[in-house]
Amino acid sequence: MRRVKRQSGRLVGDERGANAVLIAFLAVPMLAFGAIALDVGAQHAEHAQLQHGADAAALGVASACAHDSVVCTGSASADAQRFIDGNAGIAVDGAPNVGLDVGNRTVTIGAQADFPHFLASLITGTDTTKVSAAATAEWGSPEAGATIPLAIAQCELTKHFDPEAEEQGDPFILLLIGPGKGGKKPEDCGPGYPGGFGWLEGEDIDGDGDADCKVNVEIGVPEPGVPGKSDTKAGGCPDDYLADVIGTTVLIPIYDSWVPDGTGSSGAYNISRFAAFYVTGYHIASGKCLAPGVKTGSDCYLPGESNSPGFKGGEFGVQGYFERFVAIGEDFELGEGGPNGGLKVARLIN
Repeated sequence: MRRVKRQSGRLVGDERGANAVLIAFLAVPMLAFGAIALDVGAQHAEHAQLQHGADAAALGVASACAHDSVVCTGSASADAQRFIDGNAGIAVDGAPNVGLDVGNRTVTIGAQADFPHFLASLITGTDTTKVSAAATAEWGSPEAGATIPLAIAQCELTKHFDPEAEEQGDPFILLLIGPGKGGKKPEDCGPGYPGGFGWLEGEDIDGDGDADCKVNVEIGVPEPGVPGKSDTKAGGCPDDYLADVIGTTVLIPIYDSWVPDGTGSSGAYNISRFAAFYVTGYHIASGKCLAPGVKTGSDCYLPGESNSPGFKGGEFGVQGYFERFVAIGEDFELGEGGPNGGLKVARLIN
């Protein structure tokens, strides 16, 4: 019995020794695989950062070109380098490759970096791997897209703002003299303009069965208008919508004519272009008047004015000014240089 126990003890000891040898034998490849896994994970993270940098650079250059294509031609490389350096986790290898095509309104940014293998190099002998990323963006004038259900008369745009020569127009009161108001119309507007602006029919954009505070519009396509001056719910917007957008820029369609439907109270606005309008105040109904820092109540007026000729005497409207504005997003279809309303769009396409 003692002999059996002694032999069993030797067997256990032999197995322990064999396991130790096996573990020692496997330790090196296990450490190697672990080092490689860590390096690969870090490399993927660096590639993601580099891709973010390329995306930001492409959008940044496209936005600059949308704002001024002449100036951006000379600053594209520096702008691209700045965006990539601000997003890359390691130093970029040389200057980014900038493929700028102003004629076709596109820019492609390419960048690469040497990723150091701190751990895997001890096993594989490979010190670095080249990591690269590229992104393409485009810019242009929007031809169709989703905007708030509000259209501004083109004559108001041309009276108060020159998008070719100005960064922003002078503040003014945009009168609402909607359908059913007879011959009233903004000064200098030709026949067919019912007012300075009018509400459009909101659409069910999100598919929940109710009208949203958005409408899909397209240049050259008439959009049904909503009669009335005070009920913003007619356009699918909540009552406090205008209060929420004060101090912000809204992207808005511009109409060049209005066609009545025969009833005298409604009709359709023909959309000619898109513009950006900075809202500073509004007066859309009795008791619904707001111009922060200026006045609230039954009458509103713009900073620097002692009264509001338009808002007194029962007229209603929105206060603000047009401005040159570059929007970032995917909500618009871009054209090849349609009518300029001061609004341009830049977006990634690859």
